Amino acid sequence: MPTPPVNHELSPYTGRTRGHWEHTADQLLLAVRPYASTRHGLINLPGDRPSWSGPRSDGLEGYARTWLLAALRIAGAHGDDPHGHLGRYAEGLASGTEHPLPTGESGSGAPDSWPRMAEVRQAVVESASVALGLRLTRPWLWDGLDDRVRQRVVDWLLPALGPSPVDNNWWFFGLTVAGFLQDAGIETDRASATVQRALEHVDQWYLGDGWYSDGPNRSFDHYNGWALHFYPVLHAHLGDNRELLDRYGPRLHAHLDAYTRMFGADGAPLPYGRSLTYRFAAAAAPWLGALTGHTPLTPGATRRLGSGALRYFTDREPGRGATDERGLLTLGWRGPYPPIVQSYSGPASPYWAAKGFLGLLMPPEHPVWTAVEEPLPVERGDAAVTLGPPHMLIQSTASDGLVRLHNHGSNNDVGAEEDPCYARFAYSTRTGPASAEVRDNHFGLVLDDGTVTARGP
Repeated sequence: MPTPPVNHELSPYTGRTRGHWEHTADQLLLAVRPYASTRHGLINLPGDRPSWSGPRSDGLEGYARTWLLAALRIAGAHGDDPHGHLGRYAEGLASGTEHPLPTGESGSGAPDSWPRMAEVRQAVVESASVALGLRLTRPWLWDGLDDRVRQRVVDWLLPALGPSPVDNNWWFFGLTVAGFLQDAGIETDRASATVQRALEHVDQWYLGDGWYSDGPNRSFDHYNGWALHFYPVLHAHLGDNRELLDRYGPRLHAHLDAYTRMFGADGAPLPYGRSLTYRFAAAAAPWLGALTGHTPLTPGATRRLGSGALRYFTDREPGRGATDERGLLTLGWRGPYPPIVQSYSGPASPYWAAKGFLGLLMPPEHPVWTAVEEPLPVERGDAAVTLGPPHMLIQSTASDGLVRLHNHGSNNDVGAEEDPCYARFAYSTRTGPASAEVRDNHFGLVLDDGTVTARGP
């Protein structure tokens, strides 16, 4: 596929257009095809190690997260599917749910079978991507499925409507499944109760000014954008629920007012918090603001932020950027980088970056694609901005395009083993967290045995 030409008149900062986003989505989707199981139920990407959920669970992750990318690509093109993605994922939907298994491990059982949520809780995470993809593409995929296949898919999805097995952003996975079932007219009372329960539970973590804590602690990171705002606001938008949009949209607007200051002039998001391997998923919340109208950004500034992040991770030679020589997303940051990868991540985990393609839901004639790019906050002048709820300070300098985070009050899990992605006192868009053994940006006491005290909340 030829790469679209850069357009510096429309996009003076990045040169990128909607065509570049479509091209990148197609490249990522075509690159994973050789790793699909016989009937496309699992996408078993190569890697040095599986996640802690097992290889079968990782194969489901490969299916679900690339399916979400395909769904955004196809829905944004109003069903046009020149590469035939829908047929492959429809077959995988049928084969994966034909004989679900009580394990995330490979071995016995059909090679396409998905793990069941009752035994493999990672399947709850992936159910949200499966369901959101079905909701986005319902006219072109779900409505044409055989009734028996649809029933099997529903049976597999329904356990997600129970209470969340993890007390953090996971509550919104059930909400996302429920949103699809509501649209499809399936188990609507139960689905409605799931939505209400999830929203009420997560609301207790909202601290104002657009900031949630990701659970009952002081954990503030990119999950605010790509999960805690993403799921409820997108759910309200897709369901045309004005009441929910009026409640959660202004929170997104407030969050973006600060969040957009966390991107360097080179497009880099601040490498702070966990799951950094999701990379340009960091652009999801700004796109969502433009999609719903709840944003302080102009259309040109929104695209400049999103395209800048995409270019930062992909505009490097193969093997040194986000993708390897095979076109597969790697575990890491700008390139492969094991020190920031969590034990729950497997070879397909980076494809949560699919959320960064949310902008494709806006048509080519939308101002977010037609307006001339405008500068980011870091490019408009020096600034030092305090963020009240997370107790952080964002400092940026226009001369070098650098953003620095001074972390005065956020830590993920006090008392546990110190996490360098959360516990340091400073981060920047030009540096990454070092390993736990290297105490950069840390104040502590050196004890008699040589150990260094950890920071508190």
